[in-house]
Amino acid sequence: MKSALELAMEKTEKLVSKQSAGLSAAQKKRIAEIEAECRAKVAEAEIMLEGKMRDAVSGDPGSAEAAVLALREEHLRDKETWAAKRDREVAKVKEKRG
Repeated sequence: MKSALELAMEKTEKLVSKQSAGLSAAQKKRIAEIEAECRAKVAEAEIMLEGKMRDAVSGDPGSAEAAVLALREEHLRDKETWAAKRDREVAKVKEKRG
């Protein structure tokens, strides 16, 4: 019997294969590059966030909690921005057939 995770992964694989069926090798490569770039930017932002959070906590203890919350919210907005940029760029690549 398959777990829920295994079933979800199979369903995702089927959807991805259907979506990429009409794409050329160059388009698939460009999409992979876009996704890798966005993952790298998010990872870089997470590293920066960790440093900023350490600084916030080591500073004034009274304002540390508020500073950490603000940093987390900023990071979430940044992640959403990168995801939206990724989605726009991927859509442009998919629109260019051939």
